Amino acid sequence: MNLADLFQNYEESAFRLEGLPAYKVDEETEALDHFARHGTVPVDFNSEWSQLVAKNVGDGKTMSRLRLLSEPLTTYEAFELEAYKPGINAGEDIRLQRRSNFPQFVEDFWLFDERWIAKMNYRADGSWVSADVVEASDEQLTTAREWINAFSKAEPLH
Repeated sequence: MNLADLFQNYEESAFRLEGLPAYKVDEETEALDHFARHGTVPVDFNSEWSQLVAKNVGDGKTMSRLRLLSEPLTTYEAFELEAYKPGINAGEDIRLQRRSNFPQFVEDFWLFDERWIAKMNYRADGSWVSADVVEASDEQLTTAREWINAFSKAEPLH
């Protein structure tokens, strides 16, 4: 099972913990530059993601994300909050917490159906390396459920 398969084939829930202050994503370079100049993201930015969210939510599945944020926001975090809007409009439930409230944060992950966990691996500059997908151990599920509990208490992004 790989990450792409999970996004297409999960049955009930997909939960993301996202906690780095910045990510370096080649596909975002132009949109990030546009945001720096205009304070907005291009209208069609991330449309494939929004379509995936709409399809999954339309099929009765949930997609949720807990975003840990810096104080003050990094430029990338401010960009991301704007870039999330199409996904939210498509049905993704995104909530926000201060990173400083969670010194235990270690790494980003996706949890699918409370069964599969994808540990997201990044370089020091925030560029993505890989996702290690495994059936979640009891310990991983306990940790993931703690983050889901933090999500349930977090401020929704609208």
